[in-house]
Amino acid sequence: MKKIYAVVLSALLSLSLAGCQQPEASTQKGPADSSLCANTSAYLMAETEGGFYYSTGNILYYADQENLTEWVPVCSRPDCSHNGPDCQAYLANDGRFVLKGEQIYFCDSNTRYHPDGDSGTVLASMTLDGGDRKVAYTIPGSLSDAGGSDRFCLLGDQLIAMYCRMNEGGAFDTRMVRVDETGEQELFTGTMEQLPSWLGAVTRYEDMGGDTALYFYLDDSQENWACTLYRPTAEGLEKLGDVSGLGNLMDLDFTGSYLSGEVLRIYRPGDGYYDVNLATGQETKALDSQLEDAWGWQLTERYAVESTLLSRPLAHQKDPVDREQAMTLYDGERWRPVALPEELARGPLFQNLRPVAVTSEGIFFQAKLQDQRRLYQVKLDGDTLQMTFLFAFPA
Repeated sequence: MKKIYAVVLSALLSLSLAGCQQPEASTQKGPADSSLCANTSAYLMAETEGGFYYSTGNILYYADQENLTEWVPVCSRPDCSHNGPDCQAYLANDGRFVLKGEQIYFCDSNTRYHPDGDSGTVLASMTLDGGDRKVAYTIPGSLSDAGGSDRFCLLGDQLIAMYCRMNEGGAFDTRMVRVDETGEQELFTGTMEQLPSWLGAVTRYEDMGGDTALYFYLDDSQENWACTLYRPTAEGLEKLGDVSGLGNLMDLDFTGSYLSGEVLRIYRPGDGYYDVNLATGQETKALDSQLEDAWGWQLTERYAVESTLLSRPLAHQKDPVDREQAMTLYDGERWRPVALPEELARGPLFQNLRPVAVTSEGIFFQAKLQDQRRLYQVKLDGDTLQMTFLFAFPA
């Protein structure tokens, strides 16, 4: 194992994310439960004692806890337009990131740092103002000057890397590697005759909450690959079960579902929330649905949300109609109605409202309206629940 691995990865890939300072403030110690925000956002948002970092539209923003209506790009260049790869706040691919100490870690293209180097994805880092970008770690053998593709999934405690590279015979050798504080672990190797357009994903990146699982297509001989979930373990890939009777993972049929151990909680519109044991196939109804023409997301073991506006699988999308919209939230004991802001309360609206993250004080949501990504918050400490508009990011 290379020394750089022990120095870099063991420091950054841990379950408890350290708190960080805001871009122009002194370092602050993060709250003990800072991992809640990172985990539930699938590493698109991070909570610190001083504020929040949020990645949307490939730009990383920051807002102070005391003023969530002002979000600024994590960029120190006064003349920057903050709308492309030249911005210091730009995060490539799907914009996931991990905060650790005074560094922000993310996956990026190797050629951004070495223009004449091999192609592929590396783990990169930058300071809290977006400066001092550099390569933090490279998985040996993952870069190549030949054809290929890759999918890197950065989580708080591990990095799942899937990549394929053309061999001398013109076929593609594929590999899945897990990197955590114990080292590098090869999870899968295979061969593809043609360059695959899709390699795989972890469930959190596909709108599925809870435990980390993955599905992948890294070998021509794989059957039913879009219906099989695996858990990465110290011993290798552990098959959780076949979900073909419930839906297709590639079609995002499990949007809003939640995995806990071997049990996957799924939502059935007009019916309720069901716990499905992936090992036995046994189903148990956990909660009744509350709204018509709605979709439900299980956010944590405790919280669930149901709304006529929530993002849902394509098979359940409905044409917008002029109607009264609604939302209700389950707090672990009872369902509570959520009052919606005026622009969401009524109208022919598309179902694109998405839960962003559960935090220490509430839940963030984002909706696309009028060419904007609009951020909202529902605080959980009051007798009544109200969704409040915070900020409009450019689409």
